[in-house]
Amino acid sequence: MVSGIKSLSEKANRIQEFTVQFFADSVCVGSTIFPLGQISTDVLNLPDDLLMPDLQKKIHTLFAAVEYELFNPNIKKDAALANTLQRKLNDVLDIVCELPLYRSLQIDWEFGRNLLPNTFLNEPEMFKRLCDPSSAEAAVFAGLLTALRAIIEDGLSFRTYISVLLDFYYEKLNRRNSEHYGQSKVLLLV
Repeated sequence: MVSGIKSLSEKANRIQEFTVQFFADSVCVGSTIFPLGQISTDVLNLPDDLLMPDLQKKIHTLFAAVEYELFNPNIKKDAALANTLQRKLNDVLDIVCELPLYRSLQIDWEFGRNLLPNTFLNEPEMFKRLCDPSSAEAAVFAGLLTALRAIIEDGLSFRTYISVLLDFYYEKLNRRNSEHYGQSKVLLLV
């Protein structure tokens, strides 16, 4: 098998990496089969306040807490801190796990919901390393947080891009069918 390509039977889904299979006019995510375009439609139909102020505020609050509390050597690292940061992480996970696509992935969300308190209680040395921004553990955790932020930013970018196309180009079409959209795509590329 070519390096970097998953076999069809491999379905280890994570927030940052997941398996999606396309066939005919459908897409399979986890064990759910969607008509092609359904996930895009669901993203476009999300309420504006979900992706914009609410989730952005929660992810900003989480990033600030990690930077100023978890990575700050002057802050005491105890169970209370682990629980406080976990609540902030859970606020973000509660929204992300219900977003189109992510709600269909078979991700162990409970692991993420208990990550920091469990690590503090069961693996105190690892928690100490997690608090050191130069450690591999902190880099992995920061990667998770960056992936969560990217979900928001990518969702907003996708919605903006499609809205601009609809408002300024496709809506001017006389008819909405594959032939007219195909002609407009050719014109858009010219």
